Amino acid sequence: MTDRAQLLVGGLGALIVTAGATAATGIPGLLAGVLFTVLWYVLPATYTVAFGQIIVAALLAPTNAALFVLLCEGGLLAVLVSPTLALDQIRFRVLLSVGCAVVFAGGVWILFRWQSSIWLPALILTSSIAVGIYGLHRYDRVLRGVVEVGETS
Repeated sequence: MTDRAQLLVGGLGALIVTAGATAATGIPGLLAGVLFTVLWYVLPATYTVAFGQIIVAALLAPTNAALFVLLCEGGLLAVLVSPTLALDQIRFRVLLSVGCAVVFAGGVWILFRWQSSIWLPALILTSSIAVGIYGLHRYDRVLRGVVEVGETS
């Protein structure tokens, strides 16, 4: 894949996040979506997705609009997956990323239905995302040759 495919998938994800946030909250969502798109263009995907999670939590949670949250999370997943299009085994990586997202979302939904409380599922999902993003960060550093494979820090 080319850099053009990365820009296309990442840009489509940023557009989906912006559209979902705007449709759910209006002008604040539009401003947050524009800021998200700018950050996506200038920062690595992991940092942009972290900011996107803040957008979803801060703007969309009070609206109680599950459809818009799902839409924005799909856009965030597209932004997160887009850098992997430049690596080898593209289909495997994209399927693995989407599969993990579906498993986590399904697990959180089942846990929420079972517990009738959002705190435990939110804690598990947030912790899982943090560990996953840290893993991607370390993997990115190894690929760029910034850190040796056997080095610990």
